[in-house]
Amino acid sequence: MAERRRKRYRWSPEDTRKLIKLMKEHEQDFVQPRFWAKKMWADVVRELGLQGKITGKQASKKWQKLVETYEKLQLLKSDSESDNGKDTVAAWQYFEEMHKVLSASPCVRPPVLVASFQGVTTTTRLTGDSFVL
Repeated sequence: MAERRRKRYRWSPEDTRKLIKLMKEHEQDFVQPRFWAKKMWADVVRELGLQGKITGKQASKKWQKLVETYEKLQLLKSDSESDNGKDTVAAWQYFEEMHKVLSASPCVRPPVLVASFQGVTTTTRLTGDSFVL
């Protein structure tokens, strides 16, 4: 018996913004033990009104891709660092919303960044002090 393949859902900007908003509202729920994740993602799909269109796993993957894009753009942080302007903070329509959700997250913005090799000047984010490693 052939498994029925679900047609790939195309996320609208409205649904993507709803997902970002829901993740902000439920951010504390996702620090629970891992076995709750499947249920929580099913709840997110239900709250989005997308039951039957996407699975919790697909919503989770969409969120993961949004976070990856945000992290990548945090590194670029300027329009001049992109060849065609496509991968910039200014060009990504979800940057501001993602920034509101993730900017305080230590996994996205660690308090201190230390190079793993010598002879590099680095600056602490908290104090602004520079030092050579």
